[in-house]
Formats: sequence, C-alpha cells, structure tokens
Amino acid sequence: MVRVTPRGRGARWGAVALVVLAGTGCGKDKSCLECPKPPPPYPVIDSPAALIQVFAETYRRRDYDKFTTLLANDATAHYFFFLSPDTPPDQVHCWDYMEEVRIHRRMLRPDSLLRCETKLIPRLRLTDVKITLSALTPFAERHDLYRSVGNPGGLDSLRWRVKESMYHTDVLFQLAGDYDYQVNGKSNFVVIEDLTKTAANAPGKWLLYRWEDLCGYPAEPGYRSSLEDPGLASSQGSGGVALEPVAGIIGIGAVAPKCWSSVKELYRR
Repeated sequence: MVRVTPRGRGARWGAVALVVLAGTGCGKDKSCLECPKPPPPYPVIDSPAALIQVFAETYRRRDYDKFTTLLANDATAHYFFFLSPDTPPDQVHCWDYMEEVRIHRRMLRPDSLLRCETKLIPRLRLTDVKITLSALTPFAERHDLYRSVGNPGGLDSLRWRVKESMYHTDVLFQLAGDYDYQVNGKSNFVVIEDLTKTAANAPGKWLLYRWEDLCGYPAEPGYRSSLEDPGLASSQGSGGVALEPVAGIIGIGAVAPKCWSSVKELYRR
C-alpha cells in the first residue's frame, strides 16, 4: 500500500504515477525498461491456403489454444490424423481430434497437463520450432468424401465443401535435450469449408479435416532406425519408429531426421 502524505495535490498525483509505473514491469521482474511486444495478430483465414498458413504459425508460436481451433470438431465432421505409410502394422495408423489435441497439449503446453497424464520428459521440451510449409499442388475438391450410396458416412455436400492439397514439410523441432528432430517430407492436408457461414473470414468457416503424413524423407548417412526412441523405453514404453545418431558417428547436438508421425509419437505417452 502506498501512503500519500498531505503535501498537496501534486504530491498525491506523483505517488499515483509511481504506482502505475511500478506495475508495468515484465512479470516478476520490475526492472526492465521495455516489456516484450506481443506477437502480431494471426493472418486472416479466408481460404484453405490461409488456414495452412495459420496452422504453420501456431507451430512457430507454439500456440496450443489457437492450434485446437483449426481442427474440425463438429458432430458431422470429425478430424483424423493418418500416420506415415511406413508405420509398422502392429501400431495405430490414425487417431482422432481428442488424441491430436492431447498430443499437442503435451508438445506445446507441457506445464498444463491433466492430472491423469504423466509428466513430459525434460529433454523433450520444445525450445523452438522452425517451420516452412510449401504447397506442391493447388487445392482441389475431393468429391469422394461427400455422402453417397457408396459412402453413406461421408460429408453433406450442402453443408461442407472439401478440398485437399499436398505440401512439402520442412520443420525443425529444437528440444531441450541433446539433439533435435528434422521433418523433411510431405503432408496431405484436407480442408473443409462450412457453407453455412457466409463471410469468407468467419471463425470456423475453414477447418482441417484430414492430415495425412506422407513422410518421404531420404535416409541420412550416420543414422539407424530404432523401434524405441533413446531414453523412452524405460520410462514411457515404445514411442514408434525413431531415428537416432549412431554412437561414434554423430554426437550431442545432432539433428535426427524423422517423419512428423514419429515426432508426435514421442508425445503420446
């Protein structure tokens, strides 16, 4: 509490100004002269391509809340992620919206896990994400995903419009551990448009309906495949196919190539 002594109106206003200035510091550190600027607003989502642009930006900012708003979670349109084609046959090959957001909560917001979830291994904490997604094909309509005699569970074409595009994916996951992971492959993104929303930039008009990891990275010299990521076997169990530096060839600080599916698998348990 600031005590104002009876020395006139000017002294009283001066004390108030000091309180205001003291409260404008950066968090607990009140000594900083200028607080960091907030990130700029996200680009407007008014097309499938704009959705993928914002999708990439959520990874870049590690923004879990924004990421979850980009996935289809409607009673008539359910999001699914499909793992890379080389996923072993005894492992899951796809998962739904709930599993996707759970994985990304562990990846992007490890300090806000649910009580029933195990803590994230410290070395898997993200410190930075560098991402570039480049369209390889224009968005084209997927007529086979609409409801029909042959596809009774498909989307209602009067409610949704479905388009897809293949992208080259270049993503560097920088972690707190000894080495990082590089995704250099392809993904197929299927985006749905809600035709009940007339404004092109209406919230929720454009949503990611299917994400198919096509992987496709070339094998790198000096790396070998392992069914379990180093250090995960004893504490979290199998985490999918992983690639690790070969001892004696590539040491601490190396970048291991991975499919996007394999990176996600690290955060599933």
